[in-house]
Amino acid sequence: MVEDLLRENIRKFRVQSYMTQEQLAERAGVSPIFISQIETGMRLPGTVSLCKLAQALRVDPNTLLGFTQSGRTPQEEQLAALLSGRTEQEVQFVLLVVRQMLQNLDGGAIKLSSDS
Repeated sequence: MVEDLLRENIRKFRVQSYMTQEQLAERAGVSPIFISQIETGMRLPGTVSLCKLAQALRVDPNTLLGFTQSGRTPQEEQLAALLSGRTEQEVQFVLLVVRQMLQNLDGGAIKLSSDS
């Protein structure tokens, strides 16, 4: 169901952004109780609240609903949202850092826990 996916995505992107419910509420201009009610399935956000939550989470509202027009995964959509509005120089710097990190992962220099 779209409602379940929306609830799960809001929580997932909030946690991935290292935000508490209170922090997300503050950024979106809603109450922490409202965030809790959404995440527990007691309420659904309206269109305006959905857009505010998406903006606070730096994702497209369609991504929260589980739809991507570009064919990208929700994680790719989140990365794109994080980079939007950045200068070309900033984007190139981020790409350089990510490439280096991936080389370190591929070479075994960094070990990720299988528990994550």
